[in-house]
Amino acid sequence: MRRSFGLAGCGALLLLATATGCGGGCGSDNGGTATVDGAIDGACAADAGARMANGQACGCNSDCQTGFCVDGVCCNSACTEACKTCNGQGAPGICTFVPNGVPEQSGACPVGAVSTCGLDGTCDGQGHCRKYPEGTECKPGNCNGAAVSDVNVCDGQGGCRAGPATI
Repeated sequence: MRRSFGLAGCGALLLLATATGCGGGCGSDNGGTATVDGAIDGACAADAGARMANGQACGCNSDCQTGFCVDGVCCNSACTEACKTCNGQGAPGICTFVPNGVPEQSGACPVGAVSTCGLDGTCDGQGHCRKYPEGTECKPGNCNGAAVSDVNVCDGQGGCRAGPATI
């Protein structure tokens, strides 16, 4: 498995590789992102050591002063946690929470069946995957003349509960 590291992480990776007898260590950061197997991912746009400030567009870690190119911009950290982004509206270059209801781009938040009231594939704005919101229909009701009864709705906490009857 390949995992990208910023410039600061390369030394730690080399230490880990040496301590575990893996050899190889970390590839140089002159052409992309260093990876566990020493390979280089992507191509860098940095020219002769010029480094971009946080929030500026980048193609790889060595393009950035911080050594972190995340979501296409230079970032203040590696920003690897689920439901975090470095290219959020109003804060490019700063690792922040993905807003409530916005899909998690890495796929860390799977979409469950609405009948389970589980995860809906989006973030909750607090750094976690969101459950189907309160009031989401999780079990359709039955027609009873002009009324609909026995509708169940999500409670926002992962439970499917009895909902309101409509007339």
